Amino acid sequence: MSRSWTQIDWDAPRPDTRALEVSRRALRFVPVNGQPDSATVLLREFRSLLTNGGAELAMLAIENHDRTTQWFLSRNRFEEYGFVRCLLDSTGLSAALPQVPADALAEQDRFAESSPLTLDGEIAAQLVWGGAYGRFQGGGARETAGDGVLR
Repeated sequence: MSRSWTQIDWDAPRPDTRALEVSRRALRFVPVNGQPDSATVLLREFRSLLTNGGAELAMLAIENHDRTTQWFLSRNRFEEYGFVRCLLDSTGLSAALPQVPADALAEQDRFAESSPLTLDGEIAAQLVWGGAYGRFQGGGARETAGDGVLR
């Protein structure tokens, strides 16, 4: 695919239901080995706060995306495409997070739409609010969050 997901092809017709089904089946999420040190620091902070529930982190690359995927995602129609469901049902996610039961991933249905421009702030807020038994120690929640997701 030559176009970025952020670049809309205004001349492209809306894919039909059949093309959408084929695209969803072909979409693959592949675990990426390793993670930046900054993401490891962020994960460690969450684990210290969420002592009963824990926290996990996985990095995945997306493969086999096609023109249909690009049509929906470039228009910010992730929900209409079914992107989160494709991710949660993927073998790549379960391979990247083998410690999380597959049925726990399949049961997830609450995702709030967010912007990449505010993601670090939303993660910083989660750090500051903490968990039932712990709060973020010290300052720099925004920097920790930003470093963890943007580097």
